[in-house]
Parts: sequence; structure tokens; C-alpha cells
Amino acid sequence: YFFPACPQPGINLPENWVEDLQGAWKYKYNRSFVMDGNFSAEHMKMKADMDFDLTQGSGYFTTVPRYKEHLQIANDCQLKSTCHEHKAVNKVHATQKHLAATGIGAIACARHGCFLPDTVVDFQKGEQQVNMDYALCRALSRLQGAALAVVLYNITCQFNVNFDAWVLRNKYLKFHDALQIIWGIGLFHIHGHQDICL
Repeated sequence: YFFPACPQPGINLPENWVEDLQGAWKYKYNRSFVMDGNFSAEHMKMKADMDFDLTQGSGYFTTVPRYKEHLQIANDCQLKSTCHEHKAVNKVHATQKHLAATGIGAIACARHGCFLPDTVVDFQKGEQQVNMDYALCRALSRLQGAALAVVLYNITCQFNVNFDAWVLRNKYLKFHDALQIIWGIGLFHIHGHQDICL
């Protein structure tokens, strides 16, 4: 589940909420997400790795075995940026062999700021698209019955270029087909972009 105030079919919406989707009120049922990475949440490699998953995806961090399977088959080709230089894009090529994770990425509710369950992922070398693809699809897969999702990301102009194609090619990147995604860049980051990004 999500934050209690967010619209959730079968939980806090009336049974006839779908009838409103055709009218002027359809946007009150959309979900808004913000995506971002944190490069100071590093995790060093342990000599004797005895860590184990306590929540197995029922908390905020994603299920580790499924995530690792996704990373093994995912296309990790990072396209060259066509926009200004952003830390999120540039740090992709920085490998640090002493780290098990170079940071984390997460999806949060844009309305309330709460992290979404099963959407916090580790970065292996910077904020790669394969990491954030997985986190976003975990969030979108929980939107059964929703018609619209707004996704805000500081590098949306780079991220959404191949998103649809990569989702089609990867069995771990799934959400319902009828969902329409509206991409955007948050106001805090918009000033670092070019006009063609809008």
C-alpha cells in the first residue's frame, strides 16, 4: 500500500470512482511520483559478507534476488547525455571497487513525500537507467486500475527516451498497459536544463 491519503482503488476510493475518469475530475485520481538518487548512501564491501534481507521487499528496499536477476539481463548501456552535464548522468562511469553500493535510488510520492514500498534500489556505479527503471516499474506495477501517473525526475529528458523499449524487453519491468505516464522535471532541477528538455 501507499500513503493513506493517496488514491488507492479498493482501499480509499468509492466503488464508482472509474465513472469520474471521463470528466473534469479525472486528475484527482492520478498518482504523482518523484524519482531521485543519493550518492552519499554508499555501502562498503565486507570481507565476510553475512548480510541478509530482513524484509524481502515488504519494506522500502526492493527484494534483492529479483533485483539482481533484473540487473543480469538488463541493458546497462548508458546513452550519452544530450542535455547539460548532470551529476546523475556523469557519476555512471565512476566505478569504485571498494564499494558494494555507490548510492541508492528511490521513488517517493510527489504529493506527500513518502517513500514507496519496494522501490529503493542500490546503485552499482552511479545512477544508471537500469536501476531507476526497476524502481519505477515496481511503483507503477502497484497502480492497478489507475489511468494516469505523473513522474518527475531531474533527468527525465534522458531517462524517458528509451524507457518504453526497455520495459518491453525485460520481464522484470512490467506494469499495466493502460497506464498513461506524464513525464516532467521538478521545479528545483528545471533551471539546469535546456529549452529542448521541456
